[in-house]
Parts: sequence; structure tokens; C-alpha cells
Amino acid sequence: MPRTREFDEEEALGRALTLFWEKGFADTSMRDLAKHTGVANAGLYQAFGDKAQLYEAALRQYARTQNHAFFGPLESRHAGRAELEAFFKSILGAARDGSFCNGCFIANTAVEFGEDGGVITEMVGQNMRRHGKAFRNALRNAQSHGEIAEDVDPKTLGASLAASFYGLSAMVRSRAPVAMIADVVDATLKQLG
Repeated sequence: MPRTREFDEEEALGRALTLFWEKGFADTSMRDLAKHTGVANAGLYQAFGDKAQLYEAALRQYARTQNHAFFGPLESRHAGRAELEAFFKSILGAARDGSFCNGCFIANTAVEFGEDGGVITEMVGQNMRRHGKAFRNALRNAQSHGEIAEDVDPKTLGASLAASFYGLSAMVRSRAPVAMIADVVDATLKQLG
């Protein structure tokens, strides 16, 4: 008779996500994961597969939760300039209070895996396309409401805003001075005109 799992998989996955987000894939061992989640190696393997599969599951959970919390407002059909400004100001606020101290898990994963991550690289690409689409959505809406100039190209500016976000993520993760992060947020928002 198969054994029933004696742990909450979602809770264990959340704890694994936290550890991967903090340390990255390469610097996180299965022993670290077992200790951090409170689940024995065998239980983790049975529930999630190997370390790479557990990382994929953590990345999916991040996309459902954190990623949605950040980019969801920009994806709204009502998103515009206010949501763009709030997005970048929230990064500054999170840098100040420490709640974004590990940066964006998607951006971190892109840097760690590059082009050689297989499924993980594909997942990163999907999420980055989502980010770009969210910025373009808010920019087009802002344009249609007269909140930004008509001659702004949402595709180009959206790519620039995404690059600013990923750069800010790296700055926050590397513990750059908050004043420097504030300057980048300021410069980014000035692109809106």
C-alpha cells in the first residue's frame, strides 16, 4: 500500500522557492532543501522529482503569485500611467523595506541559467514576454487616454521599461544604495514624458 504524504506540498514548495530565490539553483543542495522545507530528501524526490524539477515547480509558483502581484495591475484593461508609476515606486518602496531584497526570481534565473537551462530557460522566456506585454498594455492605454505622448512607441518604450525593471532587480539583489535605486526609478519614469 502506498504511503500517504506527511507534509503539505504547497508549503514545502513555498519554502523551497524562498531558498532558491535567496541562494539560486547552483548554491542550493538537496540537503539544504530538506533542511529548509523540513521534508526528507526521499519525500522531496517523491513529490517533485529531482532538484531541477523542484526548481521548475518553484518558478511556476513564483509566476502564479509574486509575478502576478507585480505585473497583474499592468495587465489590467484599465492600466495606464498611474499603474506604471505605481509599479516602479513599489520597487523603490520594497527596496527600502527589504521585501524585494532578493530581486526578481525570473531575472535571477535568467542570469543563472542563460540559454542552457532547457525547460527553465523556456519558462523564463515566457515570463519575460509576459512582462513586456504588460508594459506595452499599460503604455497603449496611457497613450489612448492622453497620459503619454502619441509619438511614443509602446514596443520600444516597453522594452526599455522591462530592461529598467531587470536592472533594478539586480541592483536591489546586490544591495545597491537606496538613493541610487531611487535615481534609476526617477530616470525610468521620466521616459514616460
